[in-house]
Amino acid sequence: MIMAQRKITHRHYGVYGFILNERAEILVVVKTRGPYTGRYDLPGGSPEEGESAEETLTREIMEETGRKVLQIGSVIEKETTFDYDHTDCLLHTGKVFPCQVGPQIHQILLGEDNASAEWLSIETFSTENATPFLLDSLSLFLQP
Repeated sequence: MIMAQRKITHRHYGVYGFILNERAEILVVVKTRGPYTGRYDLPGGSPEEGESAEETLTREIMEETGRKVLQIGSVIEKETTFDYDHTDCLLHTGKVFPCQVGPQIHQILLGEDNASAEWLSIETFSTENATPFLLDSLSLFLQP
């Protein structure tokens, strides 16, 4: 039996930060809406009108983690698909920047898109609890 290829029903573009600390933990957020609800994801989001990718990254990381971006590395452009129910398939494209952040300097803006921001070990993430964007980024940025 030949299975039909899933049709892309939703598209999303975003800019994200891959933030690794000295304990080899990744700074992640927990999504509260959309197809990734309840999953760990990289902090980031969609550009506002007229924003550069770096401006989007800086704003989103401050909003979602309460931390200031101190340094931004070279971007990797990504594209993944995610089947999230019986009929819907998300085409998720974007830019992921490795970056360094300072300490948390203000309250996280909760409720809009994420429930928390936390540092977690790499072993925490799986296909059951993390977004494809996060999982793909682990393999790209943490190559031996």
